[in-house]
Amino acid sequence: MSEAYQSYPSINGNAYKLCFWYMAYLVSDPELLRVVRAEVEPAVSQGLLGLEGRLEDCPQLVALYHEMLRCHTASASVRSVAAPTDLGGLTLDPGAKVLLPYRQLHFDESIFGPKVDKFDAGRFLANTGLSKSPSFRPFGGGTTYCAGRHVARRELLTFAALMVYRYDIETFPANSREAQGGFPRCDVKKPSLGVLPPVAGDDMILNLRKRAGDV
Repeated sequence: MSEAYQSYPSINGNAYKLCFWYMAYLVSDPELLRVVRAEVEPAVSQGLLGLEGRLEDCPQLVALYHEMLRCHTASASVRSVAAPTDLGGLTLDPGAKVLLPYRQLHFDESIFGPKVDKFDAGRFLANTGLSKSPSFRPFGGGTTYCAGRHVARRELLTFAALMVYRYDIETFPANSREAQGGFPRCDVKKPSLGVLPPVAGDDMILNLRKRAGDV
């Protein structure tokens, strides 16, 4: 499978879900939104040229991206069995395909610390090395390592930075999951090899008001 073909379903099926989860966490936490906006304002105010590089120097912006990936991705890799292999009382014959899900790795307390079932915007701030851990696999690995992972990162960080720089954002509780007293739920029952969607109906309706600035 070519890298171009691999990128096509990722662009169409994952990017909008990344943006949904990122904005959901931001607008649900006014202090987090304030911190991220303060970080990105100096970077965005310099213009769009070179913005993607300057955003890499915004630690909370990047840490939130990593924690969102940890909580909401379900990537996997496929391997071919090269020789007869006994595993859990079963024999895997040569040529058989083995699917390796990575999501379980993201909830290992020995790697990611306590309360791994809870979203923590500061998790990757407290330990910046987590994003390079072999147990952090939001984009898979090996021959099926997502070819568009760098584009996805730049796309999401740029989207989030421009949103919080250009707009004051608030939710309409009467028309969203917030009205039910909760954050949008992650749909872990629907098979996915990328970013998991929210449960159907768990929408967040946002009100955007243009802020000063011409970027």
